[in-house]
Amino acid sequence: MSNGPDAHLGTWLAVGVLIGLALALLLGVLVAGVRRARRARQHAAPRTRAQPPAAAPPAAGTTSAAERFPDDDLPGFADRPPGWTAGPPTVAATPPARVASAPVEAPDAPTDPGPDPAPGPGSHRAGPGDGAPDLGRAGTAAVAAAVLLLVAAIGVALAGGGAVAAARPAEVTATPAPSAAPQPTVSSPAAQPAPAPASGTGAAALAFESVPLGEDGLAASVAFQGVVLEQRAVGLTVTYPSVSVTTDGSRSLAHVRLPTYNCLTAEPPADPLAAGCARSLTEYADLASPDLRVERDGDRIEVAGLFPTYTRPNGSAPAYTGRAYELTAAIAADGPAQDGRTPAAGVVRIGLDSAPTTADRGVNLLQLPG
Repeated sequence: MSNGPDAHLGTWLAVGVLIGLALALLLGVLVAGVRRARRARQHAAPRTRAQPPAAAPPAAGTTSAAERFPDDDLPGFADRPPGWTAGPPTVAATPPARVASAPVEAPDAPTDPGPDPAPGPGSHRAGPGDGAPDLGRAGTAAVAAAVLLLVAAIGVALAGGGAVAAARPAEVTATPAPSAAPQPTVSSPAAQPAPAPASGTGAAALAFESVPLGEDGLAASVAFQGVVLEQRAVGLTVTYPSVSVTTDGSRSLAHVRLPTYNCLTAEPPADPLAAGCARSLTEYADLASPDLRVERDGDRIEVAGLFPTYTRPNGSAPAYTGRAYELTAAIAADGPAQDGRTPAAGVVRIGLDSAPTTADRGVNLLQLPG
């Protein structure tokens, strides 16, 4: 049986045909039983019981027991003893001359059986039309066939429903799986469809890589205040990005961390947890040249690029989110150098919103080769 809509329709058609045949058989059996009972009532005749024949007249020259015994208290006992039935009377032995002169004629055989005796208490005799119609062997076989047809209809219905129900998961599993880097619709001005990762790199493949600085290199690590990722009907989705970048003057590599929060505020708060914001997922992004653009002017650099993000679920491998953010960060030295490092400050822009670096000077650092 196929798994499409045509199979479902065919199943119910088969069920309907089986039920129709069963009902036709039952109707035919009922009609045949009614007709049979009617014919039996029309042709039935009342039964009668045979009447005992009249006593035969005594033969000529003979006398009855009542005449011979006038004082007997049971006259006729000898002629009709207990258990007597109708039949020719017993002829007493007589001389041949008298018998010949007065022949005895046998009585005619009874023709009227007489009415049946009334049935006793609790007795019942079934007859045509008394109770349910007599179905006969053919009717019983037809009823059995109708029952089998109904059972078959129920079995076909159950089998067809199970086949259709089993077909639905198969259709779902036949749907092609999404690619490693899905491309969802953009839900906020800051996010864009993620491009294919450079060189076919997987999520977090560059998370622990860096570019050696050499003689002309530079490294920066800064954290920024809150930036609006998405304006919602009630509240905001905000992030507090941190950016680290290494470059040797020709090659560059940047890492971005985007912890996100859902806040019921008009602006990103300075401390999202103190403001009652709900923590959401943290997204990560790694971008290398040539997709990453780095421009340097002395101790100032500007980083820009479209960063595809991924998450790091507990217990499973990192996976791309399908979102990418156009991020631009300008970082410059903000104090005297010490041991080749100097405090840094700057501004980050994601989408349409921007934010400056945090006030923690121990986090925001710019490293120049010595």
